[in-house]
Order: sequence, then C-alpha cells, then structure tokens
Amino acid sequence: MKVLVFSSLVALSYGTAYTNSMTYIRLDMHGSGHLNAAAATGACAAAITRSFLIKPIKVGHDVTRTATHLTEWTYSMDRSGSCASFVLSTNDPDFRPQQAHNLSFALVDAGSGVYKAACYAVTDCSAAGVLDSQGFVFAPNVSGTQDCSGATGVNDDQGGLKLVTGDNQNIETTGTLFISKRAMTGQLNGPFTTSACTTLANAKTTASLPFVLPLEAATAVPAAYSEVALATSGVCFNFGTASAVHLLQAATTATGGQLVMSISSGGSAAFTNRSTCVAGSTFHKATFAATASGSFGHCVQAVDANADPVSGNYYSMQLDAASVGDWPSYPAIAAGTPGSPTACSPASALHASSFMAVLVALIAMMM
Repeated sequence: MKVLVFSSLVALSYGTAYTNSMTYIRLDMHGSGHLNAAAATGACAAAITRSFLIKPIKVGHDVTRTATHLTEWTYSMDRSGSCASFVLSTNDPDFRPQQAHNLSFALVDAGSGVYKAACYAVTDCSAAGVLDSQGFVFAPNVSGTQDCSGATGVNDDQGGLKLVTGDNQNIETTGTLFISKRAMTGQLNGPFTTSACTTLANAKTTASLPFVLPLEAATAVPAAYSEVALATSGVCFNFGTASAVHLLQAATTATGGQLVMSISSGGSAAFTNRSTCVAGSTFHKATFAATASGSFGHCVQAVDANADPVSGNYYSMQLDAASVGDWPSYPAIAAGTPGSPTACSPASALHASSFMAVLVALIAMMM
C-alpha cells in the first residue's frame, strides 16, 4: 500500500498543480424575510432576491463548540466560505458588507442529504452557534438535486430557512446541492484603510463576504440552477436585499494567474443570473495575482470603474483550507536554457503546494 501511495505522490510532484473537489450549495432566496416560520408558506414561488453559493460545514464538526474543543468549527481552517454575516432590516436579512452586521448563519451537513441551519448571535460565526431543524433535504442525495427550505424532519417546504435562533426570522430559500465539484472557496474581506489590511474602513469591526467560485461547470435540475465555471466573462452573485442589489462578480483575465473580484451596488446595479449582471454606481475592483509557485498578494488596492486607484480602499482574500494551492490559472513558466536547472529538472513546473503535499505525506509515511 505504501508503495502505491509513494508512486502516486512522486507522480504528483512532477509538475502537477494541486486540485480539489468539494460540496457546495447554491442559495436562492425568495422575496423578503419573515418574522416567523408560520409566515414562510410560499413554497419558494416568489421572485429570487438574493443568490450566492456557500460551503456547508462538514460532518463531524460541532457548531455549539468553540476554541480548543476537538470538534469545533468556529476557529478551524474550514470556516472560510461557509459563514454569511447580516443585519436584519424589517425582518429582511441584509448581507451587504457596508452594513453594520450583528448576526450570521451557516449550513451544516447532517448526513444523508440533510443540511441544517446553524444560527449565530454574532458576526462571522465567531461564537457558539445553535443548530436548527430548518434547512434542506436533498433527495436523492446526488449532485444537482434541489429542495425548497423547510423542516428537515418531515421534508416539507414550509417554514423557510432559519437565520436567527428561535421561531423567528426565516426566509424562503431554494437550495441546490453540488457534490464533488472543483471549486475555490474563501472570504473576501474589506475594504481596509491601508495596504496592511488590518484596519477596516468606516469604523467597521467586520466586513466579509463568503464566496465559492466553481472551477468547472455543474449541472442541476432544473437547468436554470446549474453553475457555470469561472471564466473571463465572469460569474455573478447577489448579496443584496429584497429591494437593493449588491453584486460580487469574479472573473479571470487573459493574463495567467489573475483573479478579479468586483463588488458594486447602487444606481443601475442589476442581477439576472450567474452569467448576467450590471455593475452599480459604487464600484470597487481588486485583482489578486498568483505566481507560478502558487503564492498571491493577500492585500490589494481597489480601483474604480475607470481603473483609477481608490484611496484608502484595500481588500484581502482568505482561502479555505481545501482551496490553499488551487487557483483558476497560473502564469506561464519561462523556458530554461540548456544546462540550466529549469531545463534539467523534471519538476520544473512544480507548484509549491504540490511539493509541500508530497513532503508532508512522505514524512507521515515514515512516522
């Protein structure tokens, strides 16, 4: 067995970039939020007012635990891409990062296609949460299956998705499950006031959006809920309210290694679907660039719609543990000259993440 593992790891080291696959859930929220579960009886028929992707908390984590407990999730490297912060505006959840958030939620994989809401009375899921019985039951438990939120015990579509602990603050939500799909997930944080990305602008204590960026297309039923792969044309997400669009758009460029994250709102901001959206009058764009070794600058100054730098506006990106080393594309590696280490080395295209994966695995086998 060790020989087979060793052979696979050696093959990995010869210029193969790290890739991963994961489970993520598409959330399409309908209409406005409701004060209690009894009011959320529309069976997800109202117009979609928010649409984004989220990575569920894996089986085995306990959302009621924090700090040093072995099963805790709050301070683990699995949190990025899983937690959405918001503030209530007349019972309606407002995820826009410019707002002063005070609540947050996540989804928990309860096994067998059941995903339950975890509610937090703080931002960033940064304390012990409460696991609720509302959520999704995906049957069959396969990629592309869809469900309207409701009670998980009886698998109905009444009661919505619980966002706040107790019998209050629900929103009807269509969930679409995607399993074993390549994606990159994390949190986009900011804006910060300086290039150190340590002090948030506008006296905020938190400003973060979860993201899941599909690196391959994913088919759903109905087809309108399928996901497109990240490309130069961009993918769109709406984190607004029932009456205000707030866009997050991600895109690659013709330059290898570049990942562009744009956020906008106000004015003509409009969301149609993953492939179609219109930027608003308030617009910030941050371009993160990876090197051939897999590293990237974590604090980037934003530019406006005219590509002019925005003073005192910087953004950082925090990747989920499973996404470290994965990236939509990498810059081309320059060809070496005869006799140079680049020309002679069989691992000249090695990414740092692949090397570390091999090294760690080899050490583990020898222990």
